[in-house]
This record gives sequence, C-alpha cells and structure tokens, in this order.
Amino acid sequence: MRDEAAQHAGQILASQDELTGLLNRRFFQVEAQRWIDMLSDDGVKHLALLVFDLDYFRSINDSYGHECGDQLLQEMARRLQNECVASPLLIARMDGDEFAILVETDNKPESLSALGEQVKSLTARPFQIGHLTLFTSASTGIVIWPEHGRSIGELLHQADSAMYAAKEQGRNGHAVFSPELMEHQNRQSALLTALRQSQGDGRFSLVYQVQQNASSLAITGVEALLRWQAPSPELAAGPDQFISLLEKSGLIIDVGGWVLDEACQQIARWREYIGERITVAVNVSSIQLHSPCFIGRVQAALKKSGINPSLLELELTETALVNDPAKAASTLIELKKLGVQLALDDFGTGYSSLSYLTQFEFNRLKIDQSFVRDILVDPKDLVIVKAIVAMGHALGLEVVAEGVETVAERDLLDSLGCDYFQGYLVGRPGKPEEISPMLGVGLL
Repeated sequence: MRDEAAQHAGQILASQDELTGLLNRRFFQVEAQRWIDMLSDDGVKHLALLVFDLDYFRSINDSYGHECGDQLLQEMARRLQNECVASPLLIARMDGDEFAILVETDNKPESLSALGEQVKSLTARPFQIGHLTLFTSASTGIVIWPEHGRSIGELLHQADSAMYAAKEQGRNGHAVFSPELMEHQNRQSALLTALRQSQGDGRFSLVYQVQQNASSLAITGVEALLRWQAPSPELAAGPDQFISLLEKSGLIIDVGGWVLDEACQQIARWREYIGERITVAVNVSSIQLHSPCFIGRVQAALKKSGINPSLLELELTETALVNDPAKAASTLIELKKLGVQLALDDFGTGYSSLSYLTQFEFNRLKIDQSFVRDILVDPKDLVIVKAIVAMGHALGLEVVAEGVETVAERDLLDSLGCDYFQGYLVGRPGKPEEISPMLGVGLL
C-alpha cells in the first residue's frame, strides 16, 4: 500500500507544474490528446483550446524581480482554478507566463467570444503581491477541434499563431484562428527573417523629404525616411509594415542606429558644398528611446560625422514618452546636453500632448497630417490647427505642418502662422542626389 501511495504521489508530481500546481505542458498534451482521441468518433462535440500569455510580464520581472513575478503567476493559476465558469476539462501552465485551457464548446462565434472575454476578465483585476498592486492583461489565441487541427500538437501551433495575432491587434484581447490568420503569420515570419538578413547587405536606405521655411520659402530642413528593398517581390512591404516589425522584434535598435549614422554622414556631405544650413530630422521609436545604449549611439554618430549637433533633430511621438515619462525625461535632458534638437511628431493624436509640451524641452512640434488633410472643409480641424499654432508659439516652439499637398492648404496654414511646411506640394521623398539641388533654394 505504501508503495502504491508513493507511486501515485510520484505520478501527481510528474503531471504538475512545480510553481503553480496546474498541469505541466507535457502532461497537458498527453491528456488533451486523450480527450481528442476519445471524442474522435463522436462527430458532434467540439473542443476549444485557449492559449494565452500575460502582456508585458517581462517588465514586471525586470522591475520587481522574479519572486514577485512567480507570485503573480501563482495568483493567476488560482483564478483559473477557482473562477473558470466554462468548466474546463484541462488547465495548464505551458511555459513562463503562458497558460492553456481546454473546454468543450458549441463552436458558436458568441461562445468563443465569451471564452476570450472570460480570460480577459480574469486578468483585469489588479494583482496584490505583498505591498505591490500590479496590473496586467492577456492576449489569447483560440482554436477549435476538429476544424483547426486533428492533433494537440497542430492545435497548439495554430493557437500560438492566433495569440500573436491578438498581440498585433493591440493586446488585451483574443483572436480566433483562421487560415487567413495563418497566412498572415507566415508572411510576417518570412518578412522578419528577411529583415534580419538585410542588416549589413545594403537593403536599407534613406530617402529625404524637404521642409520649406514659410517666411523665406527656402528649403532649410529635411526628414530622413527609412526604406527597405525586399529580396523578392512577394515580400515587398511599405514602411508601415516593416518598421512595425522592426520595433516588435527589437531590430529597430540596430537599424535605428544605422539610420542615425547615415543621416549624420549625409549632413556632413551636404555641409561640404552648402554649409551648415540644412537640419536633418530622424524618427526615434519608443524602443530606441528607452534603450540603455541610445545616448551612446547618438554620441557616436555625432562624433563620427563631426557635424554641428544642432543640425540633427530627433523626432519623438507621444507613444515614445508615455511608457515611462520619468525615464524619457532623463534621456531627453541628456540629448539636449549633446546639443541636438527635439521635435514632438504627430502632435494632436495622443491624449497627453499638452502635458508633454510643458514637461519636455522641445524645439518644434509637428501638426499631424490628419488635421491638415481636411483643414479646408472641416471647421473642427481648422479650429484645432489654429489652437496648436497659437499654443506652440506661446511656448516658444516652431510649428511644422505635415501632409501639405495643395497651394490652398499651404496658404491657409501660412495665414495661421505655421513656420514650416512639409508634404507633396513642397517635395516628395527622394534620394540625396535628387533633392540636393533644392536645398537652401527658395521655392514658390
């Protein structure tokens, strides 16, 4: 009897995740496959597999330590065990902060949505860990047996694809697997592989869009824009696609460093024949700004090129500031000490624009093109642009209007007091040799 009890205890330990007491990945796969095999001849019942992980869990570990993170995972496990309304067949901690749930389902869209919302609600409440109150959310992928796969291995693979689709949609939600979703994930994976291989092989390049001074009508600045030449036509992707992948993968740190180097070198090349008359603006992502090596990257680019730091302008969006305002403020102070200029890009599209204008020392703000686009026909946009220009000038900032495409738009913006214009009316993005004849020259 004692041997049987010991054997039984050993089996329980072998099936459990040591930290949370839930099923472990190996035993979950065995049991899930057993359920699938048992129901294979039923022909009526469906199973739903939910796989989710906790959004930004790594930052909790980094900020408060792994012991705190472990306690949060244990509390998550308790909630799953005690509050799952759907009467799950199996619950497991798969790995790290990833969990899986297997339940029976009627496969109706509203039922699947309810499952996703249930996971969302379990993570919505704050987690009280000692004296800390922590918040997180979940990104959940949902797959259906037998529609999306016949084996647990196949279902887990599809669920992972759906989970990452949920992350792409903004996190804190769920996505149900579909063949179209898998096709999208496969393309994203192929794109990311191509982007990784493109580092150092000349497939990245910069084009520049000119900025016109409203008073002199001269071209006094440009914005550097990243472009990528895909290795094959089927992988062709615009900046809105490949830059987001660079950011999500962290590749933006190295690629962004290359952009800084190349932009500063281009300033030095232009300086040889037109002097120090052209400012080059470079976009900086949130990941770059909060990277420990960012200040060093800027310093190295300035030193290598030997340019006047005031000719380099770093454009930041409100997203880059909102994640950690205190850290951002510290970084911007160091950047200002280097002598570079700072611009707040896409102004008016975030929810904290006013606080950022007073909290950080910007030189310029750029009116988002969404307000410029309809300024001639939408009275609300006109009022907003008027207010932005007046506010910017009251704070001693230069104001740049983006997306200027017609003479009528430019004339109206000029009458409102905008200091600079940027858009297709002034010039489309071009290679250095294409825009060089325009630099410093007055345009009508």
